[in-house]
Amino acid sequence: MRRILTSRPSPRRGWALVTAIIAVVAVSVLTAGLARMMVASARETEQREGVVQADQLAESARWRAEAQLRQQPDYTGETWSPENPAGPALRALITIQRAESRTQIHVVCLVPADDPRPARVEQTWTVLPPTSPAGVENP
Repeated sequence: MRRILTSRPSPRRGWALVTAIIAVVAVSVLTAGLARMMVASARETEQREGVVQADQLAESARWRAEAQLRQQPDYTGETWSPENPAGPALRALITIQRAESRTQIHVVCLVPADDPRPARVEQTWTVLPPTSPAGVENP
């Protein structure tokens, strides 16, 4: 009679598969963390860019308001949306507040204006009335 010898399973059998699965999971976790950091960095960069653009828009809105005040002394402000064909939508809310001898220009800028979470810059400047040379009255 013949006897069939069966080999006993090795206690190490299957460990290679377990090790491979653990390695794949570890690489996946590291890749997901790296991807999350890259997305967060991109969002932060976009936000900083929006703040810089809003800051520049605020300066431009101030210059616009000063020019409007020279042309129309009763100018009270406006919502200004300059064209920006190559970039995001821009919006500046300009309000003019007059006190006794000075005028304040208050500007609120949103960039991009059509975004639910735009960069927002708010600035106020005080403008003194122009001084006139002796003997000449301001119109």
